[in-house]
Amino acid sequence: MKRLSILSTAVVAIFCASTLSASARSSIVPLFVTAPDGGEAAEGFVDENDAFYTVPVVSGVTVTLPRKIAVPGSVMTRYLAADTVLFQAASSDGIAYCASSNKDPDAPPQYDRMVRVFVCLRDDDRDGVFDRAMTTGGEASVFPVMQERGNDWRALDEPVPYTLSTERPYPVDYTMRFVLRRALPKKDVVFVALRIGQGSEAETISYDRYELGPDGELELFGGRFRVTSMTKDGAQFEVVRPLPIRPVILGKTSARAFYVPG
Repeated sequence: MKRLSILSTAVVAIFCASTLSASARSSIVPLFVTAPDGGEAAEGFVDENDAFYTVPVVSGVTVTLPRKIAVPGSVMTRYLAADTVLFQAASSDGIAYCASSNKDPDAPPQYDRMVRVFVCLRDDDRDGVFDRAMTTGGEASVFPVMQERGNDWRALDEPVPYTLSTERPYPVDYTMRFVLRRALPKKDVVFVALRIGQGSEAETISYDRYELGPDGELELFGGRFRVTSMTKDGAQFEVVRPLPIRPVILGKTSARAFYVPG
């Protein structure tokens, strides 16, 4: 877990320096990373529409809320219960920690059927105490997807002390899957869908055509794979280079399609 902590810190710095400065699409986005040495390749022949590689997606640093908090929002006050685990997020104002308030027992359930509401906390002077909070809407997705912009940061009536942890994972198991959608053996081409989700629920975040090189290789999300055999019904893959630790950050474009910065 130490390795994840060190590298995720570097990922945060790279993300904040490049993505946020280069694009105004989001003022705050969840920050998850691919787990180190966590990828698993399918054995043998892979049929079309089956995954040939999977990797866990995790929040490298989390915060466990020591007590219940209430944060006024644009529509209603939102609550996070004590012991809620917050994931790390990259903000144009610095690093923040967020969680969905959808399971808040004090909120009307009908409000959250079409949107997901997040509560985010920020430590202005980095003294181990959250000073400010904001609420922001998001997509009702299987992965945290926030709106482009949240409400203004507000000072907390009662600051909240916190401790960062690399030992307690975010309590939802997310998985990224590389799915073979179609194989064209006569053209040395494969179509691959990148999906992310939990259990049987997943969102397709990209779908691309890949021409195989002379060695039958293709590069996906920083990893490298080789197609060792292929028919019109599927293919067999081997891992040449596993996926590195890298950001997995989902947002929505103006066309409401997923994008993955970086």
